[in-house]
Amino acid sequence: MKITDDEMALANKWFEDRKKQLSYINTCKALFKEFKAGKLVELTPIWHSSVDKIDLKSQPHQLNEELLVEGFSFIPNVDMEELLQSFQKAFTPFIRDKKIFNSKGFVDTQTCRIIEEWLSGKPLIPPLIIMNTLLDETYPADGKHRLKIAYYLGAKTLPIIVPNMHKERVLELITKSN
Repeated sequence: MKITDDEMALANKWFEDRKKQLSYINTCKALFKEFKAGKLVELTPIWHSSVDKIDLKSQPHQLNEELLVEGFSFIPNVDMEELLQSFQKAFTPFIRDKKIFNSKGFVDTQTCRIIEEWLSGKPLIPPLIIMNTLLDETYPADGKHRLKIAYYLGAKTLPIIVPNMHKERVLELITKSN
């Protein structure tokens, strides 16, 4: 059986992609070692500070277009605890879990990428918070890992992004106890 040029090109691409993936896993393992040694305690979350730097359509997991029809708002300095209290209950254990890496050293490349970006001083898009109108609660439609790491690092406040169609009710829920 003869291998075609297209099959060989596909095999080479897969091999190169796999090499990159393995290299990144090694990078993540090195970050995990730094974390276990207590060297990441001074890490501070860095967020984009205005909407002009944010393109939600470039997010890896495209968001539902209807959420973005009316645009979105950037809300700075949201109290972390108020935000978590507004969430659907299913999301808070993940965020509040004080482990950003699995104790056995399982490599979570999403967590590694976020830490790597913040270590290099790169701002990230704040979490996108939307409404579950049936439950009248909020949840992070995008940015769960960023939110979890920020919580782990002790962030008391953070910026969020909210679709304008949900803004009024989200603001009511995240400022409920004030």
